Parts: sequence; structure tokens; C-alpha cells
Amino acid sequence: MPTNSAAWMLGPKQQLQVKEAPYPKPRSDEFVVRNRAIAINPIGWTLQSQGSATAFGWIKYMAAGYEVISKSSPRNFDLLKSLGASEVFDYNDPKVVDDVIMAMKGKTSVGPLNAGENSMFRCLDVLGRCQGDKHMAMATYPVPSHPKRFTLLQTIYCFVTSTTSIAVNYKLRGITTSFVWGSVVHSPMGEAVYAKFLPDALANGKFRAAPKPVVVGERLEAIQNAIDLQKKGISAGKVVVSLR
Repeated sequence: MPTNSAAWMLGPKQQLQVKEAPYPKPRSDEFVVRNRAIAINPIGWTLQSQGSATAFGWIKYMAAGYEVISKSSPRNFDLLKSLGASEVFDYNDPKVVDDVIMAMKGKTSVGPLNAGENSMFRCLDVLGRCQGDKHMAMATYPVPSHPKRFTLLQTIYCFVTSTTSIAVNYKLRGITTSFVWGSVVHSPMGEAVYAKFLPDALANGKFRAAPKPVVVGERLEAIQNAIDLQKKGISAGKVVVSLR
């Protein structure tokens, strides 16, 4: 029987420790995959988006097939344009909502993708003043920014108050929202994306592997350092631990 190891958190707020773990026992319709790398995660038609240097945010440039107007930090402007964005604006600029609306003049919106921290209401503000589809896809949940105490309570409070605000202030204007769920295992999207689209798209350059990996180390012992780096914040990069 092969051996197996895992990085365990043995108590609240403790550092991870590498210890032996049970080897998975697949059912007759399952198989075990050996991990070679671990990625660390924190969750005229025009698509406009906020938070485009997040891991999820890269996908829309190469797969959307629309003109993309986006927001990010200035250091990532050139990179995002190289991936296909027609215009990119500074999300820290207090005039960014007005700037995006001006860029959308004469264009029809297919709807925004919210893929960054604290970006939801800006996306909704833009959507409410643009022509076109009034639905927003949310890849990022409304959560508090790095709470130090009562994390669960603050997260629940922020989520409930934010979603209530959407219902009251935006549904009256005909705006709807839905969350993007990550699993495509039991969905036709799985085969459509991973079997029919990605292999050829990666081979011919239509879809590029982005952002670049930031490999912080090898083996399970490096996972704690990778998590610490992710918590500090990283832009235009994907924190990865190699398990070769």
C-alpha cells in the first residue's frame, strides 16, 4: 500500500505540521491522483470587470470573446492589455466608476464579473448606468477585509448586510446577481471547457497560462510559508508549492 502525508493544523491558529495521513480508498468509479503541485487560493458587446489581477480574473480576457474593460492596480495595466483588455483603469482612483461609464458610451454591456475584494458595489454602480444586460456574475463573496477578531461573526454580518443592500437598492433598478461556483464535475461545462476548449486553445496560444506561478518551495513543509505569503497579498501571481 502506498504511503500518504498531509499538512495538518492541530489546533486553532497553529502552524501547519506535516504528518502521516490515511491513503484514499477510491470507489469502483473513482481513481487517486498524485498531486505534483499545490496552488494557494484566498474565492460591440462589452464585459467590464473589477479585480482583474486575481487568479480568477485572468480567465475572462482569453475566454470571453468580448471587448473587455477592466480595473486593476496601475502596475498591471500593460500585462492585462497584453492578455486582451481594451482599456484598464486604476481601481483606487475615486473617479474610476465615472471613467468606466465614459468608456462604455455607445457600447452594450454583457454584464460585469466581480472578481476582487470590495469590488461588488463599484461593479453594480457601473452596471446601473450602462446599456445592456443587467446581471452581474460574482466570483468574490462580500466579506470583511482581514478581520482580527470575531472573524466568523464579522464575515456573516458583512455577507448578510451586503446581499440585503443589493436586494433593496439594485433589484428595484432591474439588476440581478448570481455567484460563480467552482465545481464543474457534474456539469456539461466540464467537458466543454477542459476537453473541447482548453487543449487546443493552449496549444495554439488562444489561451495563455496566467498569472505566472510564484513557487515558494518544495514538499508539504513549504505550504505554511506559501499561506503566509498569500495572506500578505500578492498581485499578478499565483502562489504555488511544488511536490515533485
